[in-house]
Amino acid sequence: MKQIDHQEIYNLLKCTDDNKRLEWLKTKLNDLEIPYVVDTFYSNKYLRFFNNIISTGDSDKWVIAHFDTVRPEFCANDNTASVINLIRLKALFPSLNVALLDGEEPPYLGIGSNRLSTQIVNNVYQAKWILNLELTGVGYNICLGQRQQGILKDLFSNFRNGFEEIFVPFSDSDILDKYKIPNVVLFTLPSNPDGSSDHKFIWYCHSSKDHPGIITPETMLYLTDDYLKEFLEQNI
Repeated sequence: MKQIDHQEIYNLLKCTDDNKRLEWLKTKLNDLEIPYVVDTFYSNKYLRFFNNIISTGDSDKWVIAHFDTVRPEFCANDNTASVINLIRLKALFPSLNVALLDGEEPPYLGIGSNRLSTQIVNNVYQAKWILNLELTGVGYNICLGQRQQGILKDLFSNFRNGFEEIFVPFSDSDILDKYKIPNVVLFTLPSNPDGSSDHKFIWYCHSSKDHPGIITPETMLYLTDDYLKEFLEQNI
């Protein structure tokens, strides 16, 4: 399968609204020959359509990332980096199920993950666990959200040097929890001089601090082609 370069993040960041991001993603997946469907659904609450991009494999393991934004000009780490990382993982592991979800950001707060969760509990899709990628464009430190517990977090606990458990804001994982779908939300963070994780990057979301200049493609490559590659080889 063809592969996406992490430098493509800078091309996706040129899209000035979420509709253009959707079209860019469809074109890129076509170029990479990754099969997918666009699940378009209407919300009576918000009086608009939303679009989830789903690419299935023959496993029951999933990786998801939301592609919508609050401020398209300032969305480098939230969540454009994770979108690129997800596409790269799908190319590495065709058997993996992946979903690029719409409507995670306010005011919608997980309408895309609610749609996917409903499909899973109604057996449209099978999911043993779901790995949710959020803010994975900066740093080598692997962090998991503290609210999620269960089989997938246990697998990460026994992998390499474990992880740092941190408090994180709302994410699609909170919707998956509501439906009792095993999952974790994974972040990466850079290190402070004393070796501790620099948590301030979590709070750059939706601000002018979340600009392309903070992204470190070399850490994205480590996450997809080293850390998660080995993890998925052991657990798909």
